[in-house]
Amino acid sequence: MYSIGEFAKKIGVTIQTLRDWDKSGKLKPAYRSKGNHRYYSDNQLNELLQKRSPKNRINVGYVRVSSNYQKEDLERQYELIAEFAKLHNTKVVTMNKDDKKTDEEFVEDILNIIQVFSCKLNGKRSHINKKIIKE
Repeated sequence: MYSIGEFAKKIGVTIQTLRDWDKSGKLKPAYRSKGNHRYYSDNQLNELLQKRSPKNRINVGYVRVSSNYQKEDLERQYELIAEFAKLHNTKVVTMNKDDKKTDEEFVEDILNIIQVFSCKLNGKRSHINKKIIKE
C-alpha cells in the first residue's frame, strides 16, 4: 500500500490531483484508514503505469527559431523541455534541424504574423473607439 504522497510521486501527479480523481470517481483509493487517509495498491500503480507507458501515448513537440538572435532562447527552452521530458520518462528528438522552408511556407508564416498583429491592432483600436464614444 502507498500513501497518497508516495503514490502521487510514483505516477507523476500532485496529491491534489489524486484527491480530485477520488472526488470525481476517476480513481478511488484501494483503502481508507480510520483517519480517512487514502492508500493505493500495487495493482492500481501497475494499471496506471501501463496506461501511461510510451506505447500508449503520443509525444509531440514543436520548437522554431526565426533568427540567430533567438538561439539563446531556444537553448533555455530546450533545457526546460528536456527536464520536463525527463520527469515524464519521455525522449526529446530533434527533427528537420537543417531543413529549409519553401517559398510557400515562408509566405504562409508572414501572412500568419500579419494577421496576429492586425488583430491586436484592431483590438486596441476597438478599445480606444469605445472610450471615445463613451466620452
